[in-house]
Amino acid sequence: QRSTRASAAPAHECVKLRHKQASESSSKMSRLVERLVGRPLTDEEKLTAGVVLTLTFMVFEGAFAIVAGSLAMLGDAAHMLSDAASFAVSLAALRVARRGPTMRHTYGLARVEVVGALASTLALWAVTGGLVYEAFCRIHAYFNGNAKPVDGKLMVILGCFGVLTNVAMERILGAHS
Repeated sequence: QRSTRASAAPAHECVKLRHKQASESSSKMSRLVERLVGRPLTDEEKLTAGVVLTLTFMVFEGAFAIVAGSLAMLGDAAHMLSDAASFAVSLAALRVARRGPTMRHTYGLARVEVVGALASTLALWAVTGGLVYEAFCRIHAYFNGNAKPVDGKLMVILGCFGVLTNVAMERILGAHS
């Protein structure tokens, strides 16, 4: 038992160190943005930046996925749409929750977020159904000898931009004050 505990301690310290490094990196990005803007970003501004960045990359990814013939990239574009919808729901919830209670809504409108999340989930299921249908069509085309080639180079380039976009998103949204 001693050897197990001894080996677990360094692993735990390694996780702590990685978390600290990631937090410091996010703090550096946060300080850079603060210098550019002149003040710390509010949660609303962070979410707005997240929506804009996600939607922008989603449009490019969807367009290039169609050009490359990649169902995987098209699926990831749909995933980005889901992320953007989630950010938008959170943004709307922040704005609506600020209103507070009224005579008609005595507990305020904080539950709007739940309805928005439900709508986002249903939209994601609809997109997933479309992707499954397209996958079956492609499998059918493959077995009939009509499969279209996928542009692997374009997929790799797009994937690299996707990683950069995700890192930027983490830096913007992950930087807490």
